[in-house]
Amino acid sequence: MSYLVLTKNRYDDSQRRTALVIHSINNNLEGDIRGIFSHLHASEAANIMHYLSVSQRSKLIKFLGDDFDYYILAFLEDAVREEILHKWANDKLGKALANLDEHYALEILSDLHPEHRKAILKLINHDDRVFLEKSLSYPEKSAGRLMSYQIVALPLNWTLEKTIKFLKNAKHLPEDFYYIFVVDLQNRPVGHISLSNVYKFDKYSTLSDCMSDEDISISSYSDQEEVALIFKQYSLVSAPVVNNNGKLIGVIDSHIVIDIIYREREEDFLHLAGVEDDGLHSNTIDTTKSRFKWLFMSSCTAMLSSSVIAQFQSVISKNAALAIVMPITASIGGNAGMQVVAVIIRALSNQQISKLNAARVLRKEITVALSNGVFFASLFGLISYFYISPKISLVFSLAILVNIVWSGFVGMMIPMILTKFRFDPALSAGSFLTASTDIVGNAAILIAASYFII
Repeated sequence: MSYLVLTKNRYDDSQRRTALVIHSINNNLEGDIRGIFSHLHASEAANIMHYLSVSQRSKLIKFLGDDFDYYILAFLEDAVREEILHKWANDKLGKALANLDEHYALEILSDLHPEHRKAILKLINHDDRVFLEKSLSYPEKSAGRLMSYQIVALPLNWTLEKTIKFLKNAKHLPEDFYYIFVVDLQNRPVGHISLSNVYKFDKYSTLSDCMSDEDISISSYSDQEEVALIFKQYSLVSAPVVNNNGKLIGVIDSHIVIDIIYREREEDFLHLAGVEDDGLHSNTIDTTKSRFKWLFMSSCTAMLSSSVIAQFQSVISKNAALAIVMPITASIGGNAGMQVVAVIIRALSNQQISKLNAARVLRKEITVALSNGVFFASLFGLISYFYISPKISLVFSLAILVNIVWSGFVGMMIPMILTKFRFDPALSAGSFLTASTDIVGNAAILIAASYFII
């Protein structure tokens, strides 16, 4: 058994250990490799493997042989795990899944091609296969995929004495659980009682007398983002999962939800940059394909913005100073808009905004944009007044004011519209916003120049 000790120098220790592993692999020091990995937590071992090249990872797994900890697979990035599993025979992969917790095994199976998955399931023992097949029948990223079927649920008329006796004698209790869920005659959850409270009340009290009757159940078809939101909103440790008839079928624990929250936030962060997946560990071709379409979209929007500028060539040719201030107008509008987009996307993901309060939020964003617009229009207008010309100052100020106010409006509306049509706003909003603020910013300054300067 390995113990993870957290220290201030943990990162430095990890880097030194990784360097030692790389040295040992390159010099075929198999004994040293086995010695290092025998004391590592699976997550630390996975972190080391992320630093290795494809050939070094293959060599490492060969050196470890039967000592390879299959739990390392659970902590690997998807691309690295896929690369490793692609080289394994079905019987080895089946053995690996049999040694993993149900949720880790399910996650790996979910990434496999359906035909490959079917072949692997045949190699797994009956009980584990039944669970995995049942979980795979639910939609991806649904509560049904996240829940565990290992749950303690008892009738509401049981006494605490009977409950304690049951807990002591039961042979197949979950390894870790926090609540006993109380159910009615139709197996519908009506409350829960924590393990500590089982021993606090009089032993002749019934579960219905002692339970917390908060009825916070999750549908097996709920999206994982909704599950995470429910856990956050109600500060849950675990929650019962019910079918369409409201009957208890499983439980979701907080440690599963923590992983969901981390992954969703990481995914949103990448999407805001126009990246669909983690390209660091993906192969070069997949990463190139993933990024190409968003770069192509950005190129199209840039050409659209350029076409607007092309309509005012005569204005620019007569006032070369406009070329100095145009990039500033477009840039400050884009930055202001991205601030709004980030706030609105976060509010949408936390279900803090809907048609009930959208108008109020829009008024606030327009007011904030107007305030910032007036300030920066005055600031840049003053600077350009002294360093360029009074006429350019007027045009520059008007364009900045218009573009910042516009960015506040579209920064809210674009994510709202994309969500309405079931597109991921984190993935698409940035491209649309940048195109919009570039076009409006450049158009505003050039139209103003054609009126006030020419």
